[in-house]
Amino acid sequence: MKKCKIILILLAILAFTGCSGSPDTGEENKEKQEESKVTEQQPETDGEKVEITFLHKWPEESRAEFWKSVEEGFEDSYPNIDVKIEGVADDPIKEKLNVMLGGGDCPDIFFSWGGEYKNKFIREGIALDLTTYYEADEGWRNSYIEALLKSGQFEGKQYGTPFLVTAKVFVYNKEIFEKCNVNVPATYEEFLSICQEIKDQGETPIIFGNQAPWAAAHYITTFNQKCVPADVLQKDYDPSSGEFMDAGYVEALEMLQALNENGYFNEGVNSTSSSAAREMFWAGQGAIIYDEIANFQGMYEEKMPGNWGWFACPAVEGAKGNQSTITGGADMFLVSADTEHPEEAVQFLKYLTSMEVQEKMCKELGFQSCIKGAVNEETSIPECVDAMEFIETQDGIADWLDTAMSANVVDIYLANLQELLNGKAAAEVMTDVQAEAARVAKDY
Repeated sequence: MKKCKIILILLAILAFTGCSGSPDTGEENKEKQEESKVTEQQPETDGEKVEITFLHKWPEESRAEFWKSVEEGFEDSYPNIDVKIEGVADDPIKEKLNVMLGGGDCPDIFFSWGGEYKNKFIREGIALDLTTYYEADEGWRNSYIEALLKSGQFEGKQYGTPFLVTAKVFVYNKEIFEKCNVNVPATYEEFLSICQEIKDQGETPIIFGNQAPWAAAHYITTFNQKCVPADVLQKDYDPSSGEFMDAGYVEALEMLQALNENGYFNEGVNSTSSSAAREMFWAGQGAIIYDEIANFQGMYEEKMPGNWGWFACPAVEGAKGNQSTITGGADMFLVSADTEHPEEAVQFLKYLTSMEVQEKMCKELGFQSCIKGAVNEETSIPECVDAMEFIETQDGIADWLDTAMSANVVDIYLANLQELLNGKAAAEVMTDVQAEAARVAKDY
């Protein structure tokens, strides 16, 4: 009964939620993984066939062949284990997880974002502690980019198995930049200047779709990082101590609001979906879009080959936050604490994060791997390789705001971001956020 109550509490919270390491070379890492693969023993199954279930969030038809190959490849290597793979899209997967958890039918392995989204599964005892598995297989542990492996940790223990990393950057139309005689900006002030120049020449500076307000939350994730001191962010994003009183939060909101009020966004941002925004950008209807590097290879290079480039959000001069972080996160998988087959589940995760499968993922899906050396000139386009090299130069990756903090606070934040773009004052938005954060901290 206690566990049911815990799960119900989790469901109520999740219902509101949106969305450097060792210097080993890629070749050395491949050799280590091959050695590990050779010496691995199949889990004991007493000759019986074991079935494990796996839930991910990439069900698109263009990606189906990859997942089919993963299933077939794993079952060929481990004939005593059947894996049933299901994919559910980015937004519906939240409801799917809630239904499964509420009914007690949790998949053996399931997708999770990082930050507070992941932490709630851990706090409530729904995710299995994988620390001993990582400690027992040094080759597996050391195959990761260290900072990304840490994104799956909680209170010093390893729960999440990072699968891919993505980050948010500005993608730009080279033809429009050349037509308007503007260059990639080095500072945020320069960024605003080129937006004005593009607008003055009759083009839309930035394409933006905020029908689902997680899109605006990604802007605010970035602006919060640049405007609020890192230690303050850490305290406020913790649901037990969040206050959100720093003036940098208002400054961050005003930065987003100014982009809209100055006419740098397309019209109707709150009624435009993120997918429609991409279509507009690919059609040449705007100069810049804020999007994920995970979409470089499978979208931008296909839709506008040779006519696009990217740059990270520039430093905000005089702001008090860390100017050397990038918004993003490592998507990962958790193992159910109730699984009857933990050894088999871990075996599948090892296979999924092997160099062979990760290189295939990079090449076929255009994703960026958390495994050292998997993103390379043979598996990825130059822009993806450059982006990964850039990520490794940053002080850290700032988890998406809509997964980084309490879901109740996120709910207030997201609803207010749409109101902000409709004219609500930034200070009023933060008053609402502060009130909810105080309530959450009191009840924590």
